[in-house]
Amino acid sequence: MKKAIPASDHAVEFTFGGSLSHPAISSMIPANSLRADAKWTGLCLQGVQQLKECLRIDDIFSIRRGLATGANNFFILNERQVAEYGLPLQFLKPILPSPRYLQSDEISSDAVGNPMIEQRLFLLNCNLPASQLKNEYPKLWEYLETGIPEISERYLCRGRDPWYSQEQRLSAPLLCTYMGRGDTKSGRPFRFILNHSKAIAANVYLMLYPKPVLSRALQQQPELLQQIWKGLNALPNSALIDEGRVYGGGLWKMEPSELANVPLDNVAAGISDIPAISQPSQLLFGFS
Repeated sequence: MKKAIPASDHAVEFTFGGSLSHPAISSMIPANSLRADAKWTGLCLQGVQQLKECLRIDDIFSIRRGLATGANNFFILNERQVAEYGLPLQFLKPILPSPRYLQSDEISSDAVGNPMIEQRLFLLNCNLPASQLKNEYPKLWEYLETGIPEISERYLCRGRDPWYSQEQRLSAPLLCTYMGRGDTKSGRPFRFILNHSKAIAANVYLMLYPKPVLSRALQQQPELLQQIWKGLNALPNSALIDEGRVYGGGLWKMEPSELANVPLDNVAAGISDIPAISQPSQLLFGFS
């Protein structure tokens, strides 16, 4: 090895699978191509791809990571715990469990917005000062006191005022799992969830909020949301995997910016005939 600027015709060897000395696949990629490519995942298998102008998830959705509580076991409680501790309902918000506990990718809602699922959980979130809680909500304060000092001094909690308050998140109509493996029953490492409830989500999900152009379209045609959801779940695995990243043991992970860049040019027929979705120019310059 020599520390020097590579020659103009320099190529880099990319390998995949097998061992370091005997890879299953090997490809030589020109260094100039690497400089122009924002992401190198999959180059060994697919080679350098030409960037296409097409509709992407970012054109119709804003994407945010689910909230991080700093102590899920303390702030996320089931129905039995809520009753046992006598916690006031106004400080509880429904929150989805881990994706492995969701039997369906479509979540129904009861009359008050709670998800109709087997494992119903609630996020404890309160921004009232301790002095007020002691006088007006003694049961809640009694529970919060059990988190002092251990929970209150954790990294995320000690940066909040008060320490038991949470990030603000609105429920999202669509969610995507943050990480997964391709060896599940479906063979898909990522799942898109259609959420009819008011439940929010922790940071094991990415939350998709319709941008204004899509919101206006949904006001006129609410059924579009289900068509879009079906189209997202019909995306080929490669469309998602090419933008994500993989770790040891086959664990795939997707960051918000990576999901935003997923192309929608190969969506299922269910949404390809919707003008507001299939024509990027209308999304860029306004929906009519």
